Amino acid sequence: MHKFLLFTSGTEIYKPQHLPEGISAGAGLYPVGNLQSIRPRDPRHLDLFFSDGLRREVVSLKVQGGSHSRVTTAIANAIATSSNSVIPVADVDSDTFIVPQVHGVVLRGTEVNFYRASGTDKTRLVDTTNLTSPFHPPTSLTVTPVAGDTVINLFLKDVAGNQIETTGILSNEAENLESNGQSVTLTVDTVSATNDLIGQEYVFKSDGTLIGLCTSVTNTTTIVFGNGILTNIPNNTTLYVGVKRQILESVTVRDGSILSLSSNEISYTPGEYEMYAQLESGSASIALRY
Repeated sequence: MHKFLLFTSGTEIYKPQHLPEGISAGAGLYPVGNLQSIRPRDPRHLDLFFSDGLRREVVSLKVQGGSHSRVTTAIANAIATSSNSVIPVADVDSDTFIVPQVHGVVLRGTEVNFYRASGTDKTRLVDTTNLTSPFHPPTSLTVTPVAGDTVINLFLKDVAGNQIETTGILSNEAENLESNGQSVTLTVDTVSATNDLIGQEYVFKSDGTLIGLCTSVTNTTTIVFGNGILTNIPNNTTLYVGVKRQILESVTVRDGSILSLSSNEISYTPGEYEMYAQLESGSASIALRY
């Protein structure tokens, strides 16, 4: 007997921008055989990953905090023991849930972000699909060389101010929080500002207070916060950035091949970390699937 997992979202219908014609965003019936994995996304969401070999979809269950293990076990037991072909996991329409700890669901299809990396500057691999809130980590990542071999570094950076390290760069002027989101140019000294050191980095004070994102480095004594700053910057403020957590280091991807990483190899908590790519040579197309 073929078994299916049923999800309906009731009035909380998420409508993807590029939803294929004829597919309902408010209900889903998935073959049990297409279930690839179940894992927590954050304290109140549990993600189920489905794939039919061509398309990957994610169902996000809204759960009570700390109940991930109980919900996962209940789904596994229902798949193994149920005599029914349709197993309601989160049927909001009929107020039927596999366990009381489940209280909602969001159905979302796969979206892809593409990046073209070249040169040796860092590239922020940011989720712009905005399928759910908060953002979720990618389910897979691929690196495809363009016109020759490429050597890539892939890493995470702390963007929450929990683990930071000094750049040695000091502000050489004061900037007040009056930019209202307008670009702020800051003169710096002591250590030369470079793209490798501070470009495309979230910048913090020594206590972890976020100053803003350094969107560009004009020269060794000038950096730019293109989206403005979030706090005052007194003169002689030491600038800090998030600690790096390496995923790939100096990995060569040969021309004509594709490097693929799965979700467990690039797992992180959005809002606490962001992913970056930095090439040592060549150029590459990078695809992140969500």
